[in-house]
Amino acid sequence: MSADDIRPGPGRTDGPGGGGNGAGFFGLRDSPIFYLLSRWPVLLARFEWIKLRQMYRSAKGPAGIMMWTNLFWIVPIAAYTPYAQIYALGLGVGEVQIGYLASTTMTVSTVFYLVGGWLTDRLGYLRSILLFDALSWPLPTAILAVAREPWHFYAAAVLFGTMTAVVPAWNAMFVSRVPPERRAAAYGIHFIVSTAPGLVLPLVGALLVNSCGLIPGMRWIYAATALLTAMGIGLRWMMLPATAPLSERTPGLFETFREQFGLYLRMALRREMRPFMLALTMVNVDIFVGGTFVSIYCMEYLGLPKEQYGWVPMAASAVRMLCVLAFAPLITAGNTRRVFIMASAFLGLGSLVFLGFLRSPQAPVPILPAVIAASMLWAVGGALWGPAITAQWVNLIPENVRSRLWGAHGATSQLLGAAALAATGHLYHLWKPSLLVIFIVLESVAVLFFSLSRVGAPAKPVEAAPHSH
Repeated sequence: MSADDIRPGPGRTDGPGGGGNGAGFFGLRDSPIFYLLSRWPVLLARFEWIKLRQMYRSAKGPAGIMMWTNLFWIVPIAAYTPYAQIYALGLGVGEVQIGYLASTTMTVSTVFYLVGGWLTDRLGYLRSILLFDALSWPLPTAILAVAREPWHFYAAAVLFGTMTAVVPAWNAMFVSRVPPERRAAAYGIHFIVSTAPGLVLPLVGALLVNSCGLIPGMRWIYAATALLTAMGIGLRWMMLPATAPLSERTPGLFETFREQFGLYLRMALRREMRPFMLALTMVNVDIFVGGTFVSIYCMEYLGLPKEQYGWVPMAASAVRMLCVLAFAPLITAGNTRRVFIMASAFLGLGSLVFLGFLRSPQAPVPILPAVIAASMLWAVGGALWGPAITAQWVNLIPENVRSRLWGAHGATSQLLGAAALAATGHLYHLWKPSLLVIFIVLESVAVLFFSLSRVGAPAKPVEAAPHSH
């Protein structure tokens, strides 16, 4: 919608009320500015609805199927995520082991990111999606539903790590029929649909934990997760189009690894790409660490009651959804650097709220409002980050090598995340506020390197190996 759609145009200088004689509050009623000020709620709602419809039209075919079936994963995840680490602590897993569990998942993820790209080329998108969805969700959540010993959590962590094998095929299937110029919008509407359950489900999780107790409540949620994800897999098998392998001859596994990392390093080590890749690494590690330790920090160290913590992800989900609605359609190839800088800055502001107001369990302000404020700032950063980085990364990679390069990038990120999570577990056990120091360092470095990045200008295409198709 242009400005001409919302202001009086030629022949309409009398404004929406008619008359044409300067009536009203000394002519102000007929002013375009007064019209906008008096009508802004209606105009804003109409503008957002138009943008939402435009975004929805971008996610047709396989993209729409992937988006809607993803709710079979997102709904239970939104309920159990705020309490996953606290559940593990309640069954005897220590703080240091929390870091090792997350590191175990990341390490396994490193391997399966690479295997996933290779298998995607060999099996096709659909078979890879079904295989690794089945391996990485119903099985580990069923284990967690009956877990009694720490080693049960390690078994589940290994199985969860296989979920990264589906990422190359998932994204390739999602964008398979979406034009490049519409991918940011398609990922934006997917982000909105994925965020919507977070408006309610964390409170459902809090209600179950509060009414049934932490351990029984989480067992019910994990059992429901196993059932729902199995149903989602069945729907994808029935609805998604079958896809053939990308080539009749798929290279061997180790040959594929060499090609993956050769292509990846050639792209990542370009002079114009180095700051972007370094900043991307900082944000990825920041997200990994935050997703593992923030809930423990808030509930176990700061003393935020478990029944209140459900409000935190709910508020964050609402902010993320509004921000994606407002900003995702505006993200283009020419402004991604500014979007990345803003996203990293908002993540840093959220961490500064913790640093300034939550220095100890005896914080000078009520804990819940401050935690919600920090989570909302992080949510703004995440809303800018998600659609922009996914669309930018997809557009940087040629389609004929997309699954393999995505695998190499994911493996590198997961390996760095595994090392960071193992180290963070020890640092957190020694000094709880070290978590905030880690956040601020990572986010500050990300802002610096995104500022130096040239991403947003046309990138040189990556040459595929002669046998690639």
